[in-house]
Amino acid sequence: MGTKTSFRYALVTPTKNEVNRIPKLINSMMLQKSKPIFWVFVDGKSTDGTFSLLRQLQKEQDFVQVISNDEEMTPDPDRYGTVVKKGVDFLVKLCYEKNLELDYIGIVDSDVILGKSYFEKLIRAFLCDSKLGLVSGAIFEQSDKEMILRRSLSNDLFCASAMMFKMECYESIGGFPTMVGPEVVAVAKVIQRGWKVVGVPDAVAIHTRSSASRRGRWNGFVKCGETFYKLNLHPINAVLTGIYFTFCGCYPFSGPSIAGPAYLYGYLRSVIRRKSKVSDPEVVNYFWNSWNRLVARVRQKIGKL
Repeated sequence: MGTKTSFRYALVTPTKNEVNRIPKLINSMMLQKSKPIFWVFVDGKSTDGTFSLLRQLQKEQDFVQVISNDEEMTPDPDRYGTVVKKGVDFLVKLCYEKNLELDYIGIVDSDVILGKSYFEKLIRAFLCDSKLGLVSGAIFEQSDKEMILRRSLSNDLFCASAMMFKMECYESIGGFPTMVGPEVVAVAKVIQRGWKVVGVPDAVAIHTRSSASRRGRWNGFVKCGETFYKLNLHPINAVLTGIYFTFCGCYPFSGPSIAGPAYLYGYLRSVIRRKSKVSDPEVVNYFWNSWNRLVARVRQKIGKL
């Protein structure tokens, strides 16, 4: 049996009123050496000309598809997963009808600018490690004064703003989650299935808007705290995260921030109001056991001293 030498990928981009930002994403895609077989935009009833712009792009580019979401899309993370899944389901059906095998599927926010050969570099990473299931590049966030490299609290480069699944991995988690916090749930499920999640440092992209700026910074992190409560994050981990955000900012070494108080307020308010949590046992157990994983990492660090 011969070795496969060509690989197909496709993209989904949810969008709502991004007429000033989405041309930058489109231009950066047109400069990519390797194009997707399909790029599906799911528009949430835009009123600023975004939908018309995308329809025109569809006429000009054979690989572009534009669909409308049945309901108005909002930046509410509780609904983001449903919008993405609608785009992916449409994409998978399209590939099936055209008898095309899909190797990788990417999800890209509409306010991202892709660096040179972005997806080509992600695919190269997949080919170097068969256990990789979900990857992203190094995502820089554009602030008023400088470009900040986004990292998780574990100092990992992975960022959901421009991520790519191996199709086998995507299918193993049952498709894109539609519950609250779908990106972090997807990561949790990928890890639970034994796949690796990494950021690829030489694949670079720019997020032109702060991840919390749609709602305003305070409200954005209040929602973040509420989301992690609903996912059943262990209270000790929630408090430690809030403290970290307060004194170190929302990214490593970015300085003091209101993110911490906002995050804690969102989490503790949800505790007091006894808001409902997700019902998926796998997700509930994963985030509750985050405390045990943190203790294990600390012991491992101490053991190396």
